[in-house]
Amino acid sequence: MIVRLVIFWIHLPLGLAVGLVVLLTSVSGVLLTYEPQLTRWALRDVRVSPPADGRSLPLDRLLERTTASRPDVVPTSLVFYADPREPVAVEVGERRLLFVNPYTGIVVGDNDRPLLHAFRVLVTWHRWLGQSGDARIIGRTIVAVSNLGFLVLLSSGLALWWFRRSGWATLWFRASLTGLAREFNWHNVIGFWLFIPLIVIGFSGATISYREAANLVHLAVGEKPPRPTAVGSARDVGGPDPVRLVRPARNELDTMVRLAAAETPSWKRLTVRVPDMSDRVVTITVDRGTGRQPSRQTDLVFDRTTHELVARGGYPSFSRGVRARRWLRFAHTGEVYGLAGQTVAAVSALGACLLVWTGFAMVWRRLVRSRWRLR
Repeated sequence: MIVRLVIFWIHLPLGLAVGLVVLLTSVSGVLLTYEPQLTRWALRDVRVSPPADGRSLPLDRLLERTTASRPDVVPTSLVFYADPREPVAVEVGERRLLFVNPYTGIVVGDNDRPLLHAFRVLVTWHRWLGQSGDARIIGRTIVAVSNLGFLVLLSSGLALWWFRRSGWATLWFRASLTGLAREFNWHNVIGFWLFIPLIVIGFSGATISYREAANLVHLAVGEKPPRPTAVGSARDVGGPDPVRLVRPARNELDTMVRLAAAETPSWKRLTVRVPDMSDRVVTITVDRGTGRQPSRQTDLVFDRTTHELVARGGYPSFSRGVRARRWLRFAHTGEVYGLAGQTVAAVSALGACLLVWTGFAMVWRRLVRSRWRLR
């Protein structure tokens, strides 16, 4: 009884402290669940008609025509799709894409859409509480600490259920209940049945926010955690160096793209980084999944001079710890298991919203209203 009382007085004030932030990240998480599908829907008008011969432009000419029509941009990568109706996506900056007809080299659109802007705003609130610039550090810290608090709430909530004698009787929704009893019932049922996916979502969030949590993943699989690497170039932090980026030699990329496609007949998209002056190899990422399933991605490394395949990298070559961390990254959104996984993540995030709501409702009924009655 004493142990349960101690756990309760950890659970209650912690829930009050982090509840609003957990609610905000959970609501934004629900709204972001089907972002990939909704993004494709928002770009549904960006399609091309293949010519009768199905022949596309050489990639050096495609890049030349793209930069000629948009001289203010510097292409850094190209994404090709197996569907011949899909345009080539040319990355020209952080989160900025141009869609180019692979048969004519004409820019047919970009990703500057209201819905996509709305998703970026949601991501800003989900990760940084809507902050920008240096204030993002504060927002990210609050989100990360609140996420750790949520993990403690889940664990302490399970412990409270375990120590309750009638715990097994609280695992089903009871429609006849009202008021405090109904909220207590909902809180227990939702917390119990969504415990595992919520723990996965919470812990994966912690590995994203804290190196210490990520290191635990390596230790759990028997590996020594990697040393932190310093940021050494513009490319390390996601920014292209427009001075070093150059247009590939004639037919240089075409040969390697064809070889990469032949290596993996089931490919759905190929991502090619535009090489710069110092690159001796070209890396092409072959994706056989949705784009958010790391186990279905492989990096093929080609010699830039001979066009020979010299190495395979990506997920299959990662250590167990890195593979586990990559799995956790996309388990956070459920995307690692496709649409079904996303739906589980959405239901879990919605459940977290209800946990916060029922928790605050119980506090209101038990503490605030009872205190008013005593006056």
